[in-house]
Amino acid sequence: MKKLVIWILSFIILLLLTIFLQNKNKIKMPKQNEIVKLTITSPNFENWKLIPANFTCDGKDLFPDIEVDNIPYEAKSLLLYVEDPDAPGWEFIHLMAANIPVRHDKEIITKEVLEQSVLWTNYFQNLWYNWPCPPKQEIHHYYFRVFAFTKDLNLKTWFTFEDMTNIINNNVENIVWSWYLLWLHER
Repeated sequence: MKKLVIWILSFIILLLLTIFLQNKNKIKMPKQNEIVKLTITSPNFENWKLIPANFTCDGKDLFPDIEVDNIPYEAKSLLLYVEDPDAPGWEFIHLMAANIPVRHDKEIITKEVLEQSVLWTNYFQNLWYNWPCPPKQEIHHYYFRVFAFTKDLNLKTWFTFEDMTNIINNNVENIVWSWYLLWLHER
């Protein structure tokens, strides 16, 4: 019995050692459509914190730089939209931009980058980003959602929220990953 246990343990150790040595020198590249979690941050303020006044209707209405990191190598374009789900009656859209080009595994989405993408008219009826501006003494959440696609999307300027959701739903196989960044604003 003792010999059998020693033989089984020796076999398991030899098997594990063989597996380890076979995989030791292989480069692990992400597979097509393997889910990789994007990292979304901003140098202007922190996730889950209050938005500084300069980026709201109480300040200068600046667009915050959005840093998207850990973009999979097969991603070709990004889609960004900013929503306020706390608006009365519906989710208020502050910005939708599609076909934001991907050149690296880390992109910084700035005002200049957005001007080169396909923009949608937001709920302020502007073809641009509009600042957070909830009613006084209310806290609203602002989600900056980013989707990475393996191709450019067939969207033209003035596309609708319904167009965007249809494109996302009809191109699920082309979505590499999505993630969001959340900020709060209280007036």
